[in-house]
Amino acid sequence: MDALTTELFDRAAAGHYDTQTALHEAAHAIAYDHVGLDFLSVSITDAITEVPPRRIDAWDRAVVSMAGPAMEGLIIQHRDDLTDAEVVAWIDAADRDSKQFAADEGEFAEPNDYTQADGYSTAALPVALAIVCAHIDAVARIAEAALSSPECLSYADAKSMLPTERTDVAEQLQHWQRMAEEGRADDE
Repeated sequence: MDALTTELFDRAAAGHYDTQTALHEAAHAIAYDHVGLDFLSVSITDAITEVPPRRIDAWDRAVVSMAGPAMEGLIIQHRDDLTDAEVVAWIDAADRDSKQFAADEGEFAEPNDYTQADGYSTAALPVALAIVCAHIDAVARIAEAALSSPECLSYADAKSMLPTERTDVAEQLQHWQRMAEEGRADDE
């Protein structure tokens, strides 16, 4: 982690909601780019990474949707010194709680990252964690820019902060898949 990333994680872990939101939305932006999809803007005011209307493959949607919760788990890890397996268990618990709340609310439930993952959240989580971790400093740069933007950070501005080449996340993915197995075994 570079100095900016550490600073933002410290602020987010201390409860600064705008910083938490900026990191969460920046993680979605990084994931969109990683799966080869454009987005329109990143806004912390609306807590949204806006995308053009289009059909998105269910797997890509799940990976992008889980990038926000992945970032939240990493912030909690930074605050509470959790192991990587505990991060996965924490996110899985939030996933279950969110889905239960949505089921209880029925037709009145607002869509959220977990429900948008369309049942793929468990499988997509290690992929999202790998993508976010591999690009953590770029996430922080986008988050900082979003915090400094009066309304929203445009795609063009965010794109200039994205990695210019696709990063191989295979090693990160193997790690997070092992952590998911450990975290889920501990949670049973």
